[in-house]
Amino acid sequence: MADGLIGPARAGSTAVPELIRCVDELPRVPTVVDLHWSAMVAARGHTTDTELLAVLLLSAARAGADVVPSAERLLADAEPRVWLSLDRSIRRAWDRASDWSASVADQLSDKPLELVLVACHPDGRVREAAVDRLVGLSHLFVPPVLALRAADWVPEVRDRARRACARLLETGRGTAALAPVAKALRYRRDGGWLAARLTGTGADTPR
Repeated sequence: MADGLIGPARAGSTAVPELIRCVDELPRVPTVVDLHWSAMVAARGHTTDTELLAVLLLSAARAGADVVPSAERLLADAEPRVWLSLDRSIRRAWDRASDWSASVADQLSDKPLELVLVACHPDGRVREAAVDRLVGLSHLFVPPVLALRAADWVPEVRDRARRACARLLETGRGTAALAPVAKALRYRRDGGWLAARLTGTGADTPR
């Protein structure tokens, strides 16, 4: 496959394929087939299985490619365990986009896919800024990342995301969108707040 991003995989194989034509430490823009293949592997929910998907999502978002709608649909359909693993994998994948990573704090986009990826950035100040921008967006893949950030290890990020989640719950449309990831997070450190709010037993929202 001279013109493809990913080499052919054997039927039923879930081995990570070879990436070719890498540019600026990110692979060339993936095709829809590339994204679906990597999402299939990532569905196992292990960090090592989501690393390829994380890199491809960054590549698609940075290029503003035609595959962005497909990437957004994949995230909208992702299972909670995939989100938990993607959170770690995207954070590591930003190392492969060092120039872009260094500039996002000052040039934060309003593009939903990019904001979701930036909300998983290794810098807490950048994650916090992304959470601010995500508030009010109606895309189905936004609530899961807000739920993740509601359990963030940085208090400022965590509090901001919890306020955003609380506003979603007040609208009546946030419960179904937040519940799956909230349930998956409930045994993590700082992960029980959202699950408790969903059951009506949680502490007050940070002000």
